[in-house]
Amino acid sequence: TLALTLTLTLTLTLTRTLTRTLTLTLATFTGTHAYMSPERLGGKPYSFASDVWSLGITLVECAEGHYPYSSFSAANPNAFVLLSQIINDPAPTLSTQTFSPAFADFVARCLHKEPEHRPQAGELLEHPWLRMHDDALRPFDFGAFVRTVNELRQPHAPS
Repeated sequence: TLALTLTLTLTLTLTRTLTRTLTLTLATFTGTHAYMSPERLGGKPYSFASDVWSLGITLVECAEGHYPYSSFSAANPNAFVLLSQIINDPAPTLSTQTFSPAFADFVARCLHKEPEHRPQAGELLEHPWLRMHDDALRPFDFGAFVRTVNELRQPHAPS
């Protein structure tokens, strides 16, 4: 979870920085189709909002342990059905019975079908779910960390 949060924070910080300096509308068609946003698959111009969609799909897959669209599996890799599902079906959601409401909301915002309604990277960085996992908000005992690492490195007697 810490590695995912650090990676997510770094990615969103970089995206926020790039968004401030660049206004891009892209038109290439490279990448993994299963993680492409509806606008990309529909042949429309796209922007950083498409990356936010991909983040949402990735989080759903990590949380549930499987890809969220039923047409995408090793047993049934039907690309055309998958593309149709992403474009036409409702976006995947996470149950608040299983996941925290903050996490479910974060994902739902990432997976809004209309790209202009998806949050910018800076907005995501301020989302309560991400903020609750921000190490800058809680004290870190570096001494205890070093002691733990040293203990793990000590040779153990065979049992």
